[in-house]
Amino acid sequence: DDLFEMEVKQTLLHGWSKQHKIDDIALEVNGLKFAQNKTFMDVIVVLAPAFLEHALATANKATGGGASAEDLGKAFKAELAKFLPKQVGLFRKFMHSDDDQEELIFGFGGFFLSSRPGCGGGGVLPGGTFQAMLKLLYDADVVSEEVIIQWSKDAAEDQASLVNECSKMIQWCVTTPSFPFLPFLHHRIPAFSQHTPHRIV
Repeated sequence: DDLFEMEVKQTLLHGWSKQHKIDDIALEVNGLKFAQNKTFMDVIVVLAPAFLEHALATANKATGGGASAEDLGKAFKAELAKFLPKQVGLFRKFMHSDDDQEELIFGFGGFFLSSRPGCGGGGVLPGGTFQAMLKLLYDADVVSEEVIIQWSKDAAEDQASLVNECSKMIQWCVTTPSFPFLPFLHHRIPAFSQHTPHRIV
């Protein structure tokens, strides 16, 4: 397991640093997955922290190193907003179920908890950064409302501080219909029901 995680992480970080195409990175990772008889979820366990590690390193470099937690947090959010949309296709190649989506959130959560000041993990990121990350994932259709709600229940103990941080977003997911304008669209476009998207933005 350690060997697989190390090889996948090295493949991802190298691919991102060299700006390789998503299809090429996915092909290499899939080769490792098949060679070691691993699952998509095994890949996600490595993908989540590796992605954030790369984004944090890029943000740290952009600030010249030694920046305050607040300044680094701002640079990190900016890097995520720029980097994540480019990697949505990579996430989707390895996520094929709600469980995969939830594992991605848990993986991101573990990284954020270890990157908080006073958490014993050499933490550098301030509070509020995880909710910004979760919103980016949601806006990019990487995770759904239902999965966010389920994560908030399953993470009530291990990642309670992150659940509390995202309480407003979680409440919004609970109270906001997935298709707020559906009746209107059905009325205006009768054939719409045959082509219903995942979510209307």
